[in-house]
Amino acid sequence: MKESDLRDVLAAQRSMVAPLNELVDLTTQLADAFSRGDRTSVRMLIAMRNDPIYKVARADDNIRTTLSTLNAEDVTRLRALLAGEAETDDPIEHQISTQSVSNRRLLLRVSEIDKQVSRRFIGDRSIYNED
Repeated sequence: MKESDLRDVLAAQRSMVAPLNELVDLTTQLADAFSRGDRTSVRMLIAMRNDPIYKVARADDNIRTTLSTLNAEDVTRLRALLAGEAETDDPIEHQISTQSVSNRRLLLRVSEIDKQVSRRFIGDRSIYNED
């Protein structure tokens, strides 16, 4: 795999950090607003989440684009790095793996909070009830 591909993936992973942190914050505020029964804030916070979601999706698309240009062996290697399952001595590969695991933790936190809000807000109709 070319170093430029690795650097592109690392840049995409790093570009997700701020939007993911913003999503955690906004989703936490959303849960609080919902608990207070503050409908205006709930609507506003739901709308405010669109931008960071878009930024994370755009970075994810950049990674998928890079994956689409690689041969099968490199795709397997990069997927293992992104899953945090590959052993490596390469500093860039290590950073990709570490950043990916960190991003996944943030995304899981957003998902957990969102799940709680959805179940309280929608109840039995929540998509999370399919879990």
